[in-house]
Amino acid sequence: MRNEAGGTVLGHLVQVGTLHGDIAIRESPRVQVVPRQVPPANPRFTGRANEQEAMSGVWAGREARLGGTPAIVAIDGMAGIGKTSLAVHWAHRNAAEFPDGSFYVNLRGFDPLLPAVEPQSAINELLNSLGVLPREIPPTYAAQESLYRSLLADRSALILLDNVCSVEQVRPLLPAAANSLVVVTSRTELPGLVARFGATVIKLAPLSLTESEQLLGAHLGSDRVASDRASTRALVDNCARLPLALSIVAARAASRPEFGLADIAEQLNDESSRLDYLNLGEIESDVRAVFSWSSAGLSDQGALLFRMIGSYAGPDISLVAAACLVGAPKPAALGALGELTRANLIEEYRPRRYRLHDLVRVYAAEQAEHDEPRVKAAAVRRLLDHYLHTSAMADHLLDPPRRMISLDPLAADVHVPAMSRYDEALSWFDDEHRNVRHAAETSSTQGCHGHTWRLAWAANTYFYWRSQWSEIVRMQRLAVAGARDLGDSKAEAKALRGLGRALTRLGQFHEAGYWHRKVLDICTELNDTVGQATTHHALSFMFDKKGDLVAALHHAEAALPLWRAEGNRAREARALSDLGWAHFRAGSVETAVQECSEALSLFTELGNPHGRTLVLQNLTRICMATGQLSEAASYAQQQIALEAQLGNQISEAAACELLGDIRSSQGLDDEALAAWQAGARILRSTGRSDARTVEQKIEKHTQRNSRGRSQ
Repeated sequence: MRNEAGGTVLGHLVQVGTLHGDIAIRESPRVQVVPRQVPPANPRFTGRANEQEAMSGVWAGREARLGGTPAIVAIDGMAGIGKTSLAVHWAHRNAAEFPDGSFYVNLRGFDPLLPAVEPQSAINELLNSLGVLPREIPPTYAAQESLYRSLLADRSALILLDNVCSVEQVRPLLPAAANSLVVVTSRTELPGLVARFGATVIKLAPLSLTESEQLLGAHLGSDRVASDRASTRALVDNCARLPLALSIVAARAASRPEFGLADIAEQLNDESSRLDYLNLGEIESDVRAVFSWSSAGLSDQGALLFRMIGSYAGPDISLVAAACLVGAPKPAALGALGELTRANLIEEYRPRRYRLHDLVRVYAAEQAEHDEPRVKAAAVRRLLDHYLHTSAMADHLLDPPRRMISLDPLAADVHVPAMSRYDEALSWFDDEHRNVRHAAETSSTQGCHGHTWRLAWAANTYFYWRSQWSEIVRMQRLAVAGARDLGDSKAEAKALRGLGRALTRLGQFHEAGYWHRKVLDICTELNDTVGQATTHHALSFMFDKKGDLVAALHHAEAALPLWRAEGNRAREARALSDLGWAHFRAGSVETAVQECSEALSLFTELGNPHGRTLVLQNLTRICMATGQLSEAASYAQQQIALEAQLGNQISEAAACELLGDIRSSQGLDDEALAAWQAGARILRSTGRSDARTVEQKIEKHTQRNSRGRSQ
């Protein structure tokens, strides 16, 4: 006899040959268990107070949501940043808020060994968790979705969907009611959850310094961490405040209690082996491995850009520079950067400016070791050309009279941003000066010495305006070495002169004088009158700072005829101003005023506001010293207006301080106070330590006035 079931059968099916009497089937009553499926929390979880508060805020605001709209929190961030740890920690702390259960599904969106979980499989798993027996699950996917949402309609539950790779993977798992909360974690950005379902995004950043130290303390004990703060800070810095890396280091340190933290920190100092150390032998405790899961799905263009940024970019990179790195049009580079951003491999921390996490940079640079040398050499050349050509263009806008250096024609695959104004040039350098310095260092290590000295030359004006003398010294030393390797005496002279000027500003007169005299010898041998005149100017300034006024006057007098012979009227005006100051310092006041006034007229005629500010400063000080306070105040006010217009904040602050001194000498206390306060505000906003000097003048003025009122 054949017994076959026809069609789909739900429930019990009994097949027999011959049936006598009835059949009674009794089921044991089902045990109703409230699901609490969220994995155990990390007992050493640290920090993320703001993020936890934000998650609680989403849940607290559920009643304001429209009917049928679930509350969704989407936590994203780079690999190892602690997304799952945060979600699990919050879920356990708030379990009482969800009386109908806490559900958990690992969707394995980035698992290197197992395929991602399909939504239908996840729904079946969730239906089982909701008490639906396998035989009661509808046969069609649409019916399963409907049953899932029906069962959650009147429940207050938490659904934690971990390791999501796309919106489509998670969309069928969203309930259609506001009395449940869905928490999604993903290494990729999921903007579709925001656009289509109103999700609240929580993007995780590396831990703060305090949180990082607390995490190490939770693993190792606060006493061990507090006993060596310097080594603790080194561990935090080498782990770049990434929770996974910190936990791995802490686990290693905990297993070696006899080791000092300094011993552990030393093993992390070598960048080439750092990722090897950040590996506990398990795939989920291997920083290199978890980074690889995020980068595995990149397009060829995105992967190349990732590797090149890790290898050659400075602290951050612009869209234009990124396009140069891969030799692509800007729209294509923007697409690749968007891909990296969505994968949380790079951060767009400002519009079209990007940066890598330090450990991700190390990983990306490792991957570039497999690229062909010609590919890497071409990328370096394009990037250096970008920074060099743009720096030279910006430098010319900052100081138009300065002679431009010769550059090779710009290649078609190298882009430069458009700029035509002083403020645009200053803004570009403000954004890029660290990258320009990095480009000089890269050109030096790569043997591109022509780029090295030219980059130092092109950045010199900016660093001068910003009073960053140590940066100039750093770059010009690279430039000197590069020029010597090239055997280029003219380039060597330019670099040595820039080095000597910066050393003068730092008060290192002996070394500055040595290099300036070396430059004079080179320029004399080359019959370079411009170089000689420029070096005499630099020596005059150095001797003035040193207090040797006779030598300062000598070199100022030597520079003027050389500039006149060259026919450079802007430099002639500058030489007149310098000579006027040297005469004043030597005691010839009348001659000094005459020469400075002539220089001011010439700069005004040439439409050179930068030159005017220098002369106005000299005239202010001369008039102050000779008791002509009204004239001094007028010159100072003119300088302040010009410096503000040009964006020279440090010089503006110095002029404000000077004006305050003048007004105080005139007995105009309110005007003195206003000028000092303006200068102090600028200095504080730029992080200058000399703000304290001006603040002390304000305090003394206030105390004096208070005593006067009390009497």
